Amino acid sequence: HIAHQNIASGTVIHSRLIEMPTIISRGQSVILFTKIHNVYVEVKGIAKEDGYLNKTISVFNSSSKKIIQGRIVGPGKVEI
Repeated sequence: HIAHQNIASGTVIHSRLIEMPTIISRGQSVILFTKIHNVYVEVKGIAKEDGYLNKTISVFNSSSKKIIQGRIVGPGKVEI
């Protein structure tokens, strides 16, 4: 987590004071992947927005030429 501002000692930390670090940036190349019945499929995509671990983002699928939703599971990796 990253603080939005300096936080004084003894302050109760609320979600509005911190944010998750961005691990995928808009325009970044990513790997889209899914596993269906023990078959692992992956394609290239382009992130349409910034995101952090476990956030659902929009990604342009380079193979189908469609924008799809996926969950960030690691740097450069989006699960669909």
